[in-house]
Amino acid sequence: MKIRFLAPCLLLVSTALAQQQVQVPERSSLAGITGLSPEQPVPAVAIEVRRFADQIATWDFWRGAPLGQLQVAKGRSDAQGRFSFQLPFGPLYDIYFKKPGFQDGRVVTGAGRPFLGRMQAGQSGAKPKEAALGPACLIATFKDAKSGEAVPGVRVRAPWGTRLLGISDAEGRVAVGTLDKVREDVLMAFSDKYRVLVIPKEDLAAVGEPAKERSYELRQGCRVHGRLVDKDGRPQEGIWVVAETDVPVGSDGVYGAVAWWTRTDAEGRYSFGSFLPNGRYWVRSLLNRLLPCELGRGRIDAQGSSVDLGTQSTGPSFAVEGRVTLKGQPLGRPGRVHVLRLSDEKVELKLVARTTPSFPIDPTGLYRIPELAPGSYELCFWVDGLEHQVQVVRSPVKGKRRRLDVDMGPGRTLEGKVVDQDGKPLSGVLLRALVWRDEYQVLVPNGDLSHNGRFLVGNVRVLTREDGSFKLERVRSQVPILLIAMPEGRPKVEMRIEKDGPSQGIVVEIKR
Repeated sequence: MKIRFLAPCLLLVSTALAQQQVQVPERSSLAGITGLSPEQPVPAVAIEVRRFADQIATWDFWRGAPLGQLQVAKGRSDAQGRFSFQLPFGPLYDIYFKKPGFQDGRVVTGAGRPFLGRMQAGQSGAKPKEAALGPACLIATFKDAKSGEAVPGVRVRAPWGTRLLGISDAEGRVAVGTLDKVREDVLMAFSDKYRVLVIPKEDLAAVGEPAKERSYELRQGCRVHGRLVDKDGRPQEGIWVVAETDVPVGSDGVYGAVAWWTRTDAEGRYSFGSFLPNGRYWVRSLLNRLLPCELGRGRIDAQGSSVDLGTQSTGPSFAVEGRVTLKGQPLGRPGRVHVLRLSDEKVELKLVARTTPSFPIDPTGLYRIPELAPGSYELCFWVDGLEHQVQVVRSPVKGKRRRLDVDMGPGRTLEGKVVDQDGKPLSGVLLRALVWRDEYQVLVPNGDLSHNGRFLVGNVRVLTREDGSFKLERVRSQVPILLIAMPEGRPKVEMRIEKDGPSQGIVVEIKR
């Protein structure tokens, strides 16, 4: 099944309208036709609309948990193949089409962009079968280390996998089947009240050998728990919550980012009891079906004391919306606005903007991020061919909507020539334009170099022409630039170009 990403139709906006503050709609129609073509509609097609999970958060957030199953609407096309859903404007939606006698279809697009859900005759796609597990490589018995009693319901899987390789029965026994690709790795055993247990790879039988029998003692785990309520204090049931930790393996090894998950109960409570003393913990969730949020992080003390993350609210929230223009004129091309939540204005890791959660900017320049938790965020506005812009936004003191209009430009252009010490032009010399003394383009708001630049993008690079000339485009305009010339077989040359320095007539001299 192919996934199609649909770009919206380009709308023409007059220059006069470009100077006005265009209102951003809160909701819009996700509408279209199901058919072989616009002239050949197919009626009664089952339609399911989900939020596009990859847009909400990266896999580093999901860690394989079923958080991305975010259905927001469903229905059927009418006798003329038409369908329409009123949905929040701003996010991308994952639309699935299904009807007997036709291949399953899928489209990713946003509300306010009419489209064709193209159908093709054929057999409806069956769900791909999982690869069969091989013969059991381990017969494991799990017992409580203190009482010696059998522990049922222990789940065995690979460290970073989601597929269960076995669950212990009432006697604590399980035959663990494996896939060949995990036979050379350790396995992990999870139980709600016990510490995560590492099953060493030495306990797994090699391919073709009979399963080994082993007995494991499970020790009481350390508990991290909390509660989720809505903005009015009502318990939020059924919200997925992800836990993550580092698990020691042997005397000097550690498996990082081992994750498991649960759902809140009728009282909005969640609990994870599998942490180790002195172990690190991260707890995350997806609030309001839209908002990735870190509920807590830290380290369990050496005594293994329980950690109470308290009661946290899934609301209130606020929206950020606005219009992106190109030097005061209509944008005329699509883009994206990437979102990075700040924690006390400090973020440990810098992120490449293309890998962060984002929302579309349509060709008219309108964008909307419908739901953010109170706090501070960095927004990176990314339009191909233009200089990227970063803005910091904070939740409003009053109201639920924050307007943020951004004017973008093509960035700075650096032109010049590379010559040798005799003044002869050198062709094929690689030139790179970086933010001063940084391997990547660090994006900072309004060129404020005191800001720690949490968004990164790749650097700009070109080769000199036959006459030694070069032209570097989309270079950052508000910060000093490090210009590097890298001739083959000769030492590289570095130059600092001030933000208000020359943009043309730059001469780079390469010595032998």
